[in-house]
Amino acid sequence: MTTLSDFVRKNVSPKEYYDTQFDSIRWSMGTEARVNCAFHSEKTPSLHLNEDTGAYYCHGCSASGRSIIKFHADVTKTSHEAAASDLYAKFIHPVIPDAKV
Repeated sequence: MTTLSDFVRKNVSPKEYYDTQFDSIRWSMGTEARVNCAFHSEKTPSLHLNEDTGAYYCHGCSASGRSIIKFHADVTKTSHEAAASDLYAKFIHPVIPDAKV
């Protein structure tokens, strides 16, 4: 049986997710990008992101994870399950507000 986390990992592009999180992201290093870390202040980008796997690692503060779900949970300070649910709602099954309907 597929879990919500598995479904999100399979159907949400890490590149698409990270593009929404970082305004000035550039994927110029092959399948990786380097940006200013979301977990600490810095002047020189030290957070490395992988567009294929969603893995991330900061060489400044050692924040790390293997998926966009983990990254989203860490950034929003929520549980893994809440992060997966949030990503599902934003990228797979968005709800259109009544005002727009």
